[in-house]
Amino acid sequence: MSDAPESAFEPGVRISRATTADAELVAGLVRDGFRSEAARYGVEIPPMRETAADVRAELEDGDVVLLARLDGEPIGTVRGHVQPDGSILVRRLGVLPDLRRRGIARELMAALEAAYPEARRFELFTGAETSPAIALYESLGYVRSREQEQMPGVTIVYLEKCRG
Repeated sequence: MSDAPESAFEPGVRISRATTADAELVAGLVRDGFRSEAARYGVEIPPMRETAADVRAELEDGDVVLLARLDGEPIGTVRGHVQPDGSILVRRLGVLPDLRRRGIARELMAALEAAYPEARRFELFTGAETSPAIALYESLGYVRSREQEQMPGVTIVYLEKCRG
């Protein structure tokens, strides 16, 4: 699915679209990928409650859900949702903790953007204290657009990327 040479990220990683049969894998990857985020804030965040049924419903609604696999084993995921204005909401980017900082999240983001060639705008959000994620998104051309307090002690930063 990606045109990036293998040397651009972890060798052996392959990215493909998830199917409804992958829903349990995706939900598990999300929980594993967001566990450190939940611990950082000390609250149960929505990704920790996601179920296979939730993922299946999003797939059935037409969301693009991508799975990264290393030697066949699932290691990361991201998804995109078309919003009413035609922009893409990037959701649930997660990579297994022991495989972070190897370019896998970067490759997942590139593959997701490529899956929506007509999209003019992408938007995502993350915790304001999640500096590694914010740095990744900014390095990919996303810029901060706003902040919002989601609950006491948890501020969300919205970032967007426009193209064309």
